[in-house]
Amino acid sequence: MRLITLTCTAIITAVLSVSVQSADFRKANWGMNLEQVQRLHLGELAANKRPGMIEYRTKLGDQKVFIYYRFNDLGQLSEAGYRTDESHTDLNLHISDYQTLNKLLQQKYPTTKDVAVVWKNRLFETKPEKWGRAITLGHVTFEWIHEIEGTRITHLLAGTRREINHRVRYESFRNEQDRQQLLDNL
Repeated sequence: MRLITLTCTAIITAVLSVSVQSADFRKANWGMNLEQVQRLHLGELAANKRPGMIEYRTKLGDQKVFIYYRFNDLGQLSEAGYRTDESHTDLNLHISDYQTLNKLLQQKYPTTKDVAVVWKNRLFETKPEKWGRAITLGHVTFEWIHEIEGTRITHLLAGTRREINHRVRYESFRNEQDRQQLLDNL
């Protein structure tokens, strides 16, 4: 009787630990396949779907975004995140969007790290009213990075060819550790 009780206790503990496990991104976990991720968005139509990636259109606060999921060569979820779908005539509003979202991220993931602002061309550095334009020209990037339990979170605002790239990327660095271990074993 005691063996049965111990076995049942072990099974219940195992089931509870799996169901209580926190997700790596929203309700998804690293290593899930495409079908498993699609079940998380049951009833939603994919905005974009191509080999190794799927996106859904939604809102994050007041901002229009795509939720995206990337899968590695084995078909396992290895990166996910939000990519903004906002266009502003006042380019500095992208910086405001970035700051608003970054405050939320820092509330959820307390950290001592500040946003890194990296100037590649200092032409507009002393003219904050032109920083939005500086981003579109690739002169400056804003980046905040935080790591938790096998996940690297990067909040990026950058630009190239007059386009804004504002995204929050969650990526598994377990895959990097596995790849490094494989390379070390060669």
